[in-house]
Formats: sequence, C-alpha cells, structure tokens
Amino acid sequence: MPCQGANCNINSCMGGCVLACTGDNTQCSLDDCTGGGCSISTCTAGNKCDIGSCDGGCFMVCEGANATCRLGACLGGGCSIDECGPGANCTVDNCQIACFIEHCSAGATCVIETCTNGPCSIQCAAGATCIIRDCPAGGCSIGCEDGATCTIESCTPTPDSPCDAHAQYAPPASSP
Repeated sequence: MPCQGANCNINSCMGGCVLACTGDNTQCSLDDCTGGGCSISTCTAGNKCDIGSCDGGCFMVCEGANATCRLGACLGGGCSIDECGPGANCTVDNCQIACFIEHCSAGATCVIETCTNGPCSIQCAAGATCIIRDCPAGGCSIGCEDGATCTIESCTPTPDSPCDAHAQYAPPASSP
C-alpha cells in the first residue's frame, strides 16, 4: 500500500502486508503482523516508519536520509532492517532470535536493544554508530568498517556463539 505525504496505519495484519512510505513528513505504522512476512518496502528522507510486532520474517528498508525506523518486536526470528540511510536512526527493540541490520550508512545510528537468541548482527559503515545493547545467549556481532563506532554493551559468549563488536565488515552488494 503506497503512503505518500500522510499518516498511514495498519492496526493488524495476518501476514504479508506491505507499506511504502514516501513524500514529505510521512508516518507509516504497521502495529501487529500476526502471520509474519510484513514489510515497509521504502521509508524515504525524514519519514518515520514503525513495525510494532511481527511473528517473523518482517523487514524494513529505511534508505532515506534522516529517517527514523523502528522494529518493535520480532517474535519468530528472521527480521531485518535492510538499509539504514545517511543520518537515519534505526532500532530493533526486542528480537527473540536472528535479527539483522544489513547496512548502517555513514552518519546513521543503528541499535539492536535486545537479541534474546542469536545470531544478531549489524553491518556498520565508516561514520556510522552501531550498538547491540543486550545479547544474553551470545551470537551477536557487528561488522565494523574502519571509522565506524561499534559497541556491544552486554553479551554472554559461548563456544558456539561468540560476541564480536569488530567483526569483518561486509558492504552491501552493489546493484548490477
């Protein structure tokens, strides 16, 4: 569903709902994705995008400069913020298992508040700030390019699930 220059809200979706958040001062919200697989396919410059709760497999593309994107809870795992644009703020609040911020651009701030069960990771470009606050079961990492600020505040590593705030950075794949 396109949402341009307005406030768009989907209170509840049984799965597969898609919002595209474009235009000026647009706010998009998908409160509860009970069946998983929901997305906000674009969140352009300065807009605010939010997925409140997802059963799993939800993603957001927060490519706009100075956009604000939040994924509240990922209950079944496999959720991601695929892109966090320049100067944007991108947050995953509560991930039960396997959440990712695939690319945090220069000037952006990317945070995973809690990753109950890893793996959880952030790819952090030079000039970005990336934080994983709490990773009680280990398996959290930040691919940290030179010039990025990368921090894991609390992580309990295990032999099979280490914690690494300065893992090798993997830049996004370039378009063909």
